[in-house]
Amino acid sequence: MTYSVNDLKTVGECDELLRTFNKRRGDLLARQARLQYMETRLQGTAAEVETEIRMVLAELAFLDTILATLPEGPTKADYLNDRNRQQTKLYQLERKRTTTGSFALLDKQRELVSVEGDLSQTDQLIADLTARRAELVGGAS
Repeated sequence: MTYSVNDLKTVGECDELLRTFNKRRGDLLARQARLQYMETRLQGTAAEVETEIRMVLAELAFLDTILATLPEGPTKADYLNDRNRQQTKLYQLERKRTTTGSFALLDKQRELVSVEGDLSQTDQLIADLTARRAELVGGAS
């Protein structure tokens, strides 16, 4: 994007905008670092959660197979209790997936791409402002 820095007429205007956008750049760098850290942490957690979900689903499939063949009685009741525990565990893992799993990872990656785009645009604006300031300083001599 081309910024209309040529509308700036004084070095003071350039200096003020450079201070503002350098501060914004610092904020963006800090946010980028936080998001990169969270992304790294979530990558490991997401894989763990997905593995646990697959294991619970396999266990549920196994229990369903056994339950289909068992007659009513205490053994079947025990297996039904196990199945209920596994369903509860699956529910908890699916909730965990949204906060620390693959869904959360994708959201952090999306945020990171957005911040990196903002950072790139801010860097371009700072470069344009610095060039305009140099022109104004050079023209004042």
